[in-house]
Amino acid sequence: MVCSLRILLLLVGLALVGATVVLSRRRRIEAGDAALWIVTGAAVLLFAALPVPLGGLAAWLGIEVPVLMLLVIVGLLGAIVVRRSVVIARQSDSEKDLSGDVARLREDVARLREEMHEPLPPAAEPRPRPPSLRT
Repeated sequence: MVCSLRILLLLVGLALVGATVVLSRRRRIEAGDAALWIVTGAAVLLFAALPVPLGGLAAWLGIEVPVLMLLVIVGLLGAIVVRRSVVIARQSDSEKDLSGDVARLREDVARLREEMHEPLPPAAEPRPRPPSLRT
């Protein structure tokens, strides 16, 4: 492996691990995601630091070293995407449950006000969703 490529991979791996640690300490990334990103950065560092043993592994598998690197990195990034998809699905389910709870609470409040013979307040306009949550 060319020396400049090894240096670039070392820098990318260090930057990836460093950024993940900083984001994790600031609680801007979940622990499971942080672990996957750190493993991805460690894999990049491993490819840069140990090209000879990985060359032997690639030869044993019958593939070139760059192909092995690509397969490992794509696999790890795929794991990150799958994990994020699971988290998003859980949050969507939670949002649906919360919406149902709010609707039931509104019905209960309306029923209680009717029982107390109090007029209902005017319906509030729904707040617009932030652009990041619009579908």
